[in-house]
Amino acid sequence: MFYLAHVVAAFHFYHGWSHAAAYEHTARRTAEVVGLDWGGGLWWNYAFGAVWLGDILWRRGRPAWLGVAVQAFLAFMAFNATVVFETGAIRWLGLAATGVLLTTWLVRRRR
Repeated sequence: MFYLAHVVAAFHFYHGWSHAAAYEHTARRTAEVVGLDWGGGLWWNYAFGAVWLGDILWRRGRPAWLGVAVQAFLAFMAFNATVVFETGAIRWLGLAATGVLLTTWLVRRRR
């Protein structure tokens, strides 16, 4: 629900429901962070939403490798959103959450 609220709020309050404005903002932010003037990360954010929805709808009966790939993609996107592209408290919370998730994964894998 927080993800959906974030998307709706971003498009409503910051981008005026404009894909072009969101693309331009993404390009500008990507250039600031990694030095690449490219807004294609917005499409990766759309893919995040689609993969997340697919994960919700198809959890049973799918191949194990697909579940691992989906979770790895979602984790990669969350890490970039909270650690790479954020600053301050959000970055630290993202690092802490990443540590907790990695530790949980390692513990579960050893069992």
